[in-house]
Amino acid sequence: MAVIELAGTDAGQVRSAGSGDTVLVRLAETPASGYRWEIDGYEPAVLVPSGSEFRPPTGTGMGGRGTRELRFAVVGPGRSLLRLALRRYWEEPLTSAERFEVTLVVT
Repeated sequence: MAVIELAGTDAGQVRSAGSGDTVLVRLAETPASGYRWEIDGYEPAVLVPSGSEFRPPTGTGMGGRGTRELRFAVVGPGRSLLRLALRRYWEEPLTSAERFEVTLVVT
C-alpha cells in the first residue's frame, strides 16, 4: 500500500493508484480568510474520504497561511475525477476562489 501525494502543481494530471493506497492532497489555505478547501466530487466506488486537517506553518501566529491535508482511501478499481474547491461556506456553492482537479486511475 502506497501513499499517493498530490499538491497544487498536480492539478489537471492523471495519476495511477492501486486498491488499498491512500491519496493525500496538500493545498495552501488561509482559514482566517473564510476560504477552505472542500470536496466537490469523486467516484465513491473508487475513493472514500478519510480525513481533513489544517496544518499551520511552524513558527507563525494564528490566522496565517498553512496547508490543508485531505486524505482519501482507494477502495476499488476504476477512474475517479477528484474535484476540490476553495470556497467560503456562506457563499453560493458554485462560487469558488480556486479549483483543484485530478483524475485517478485505479487498477
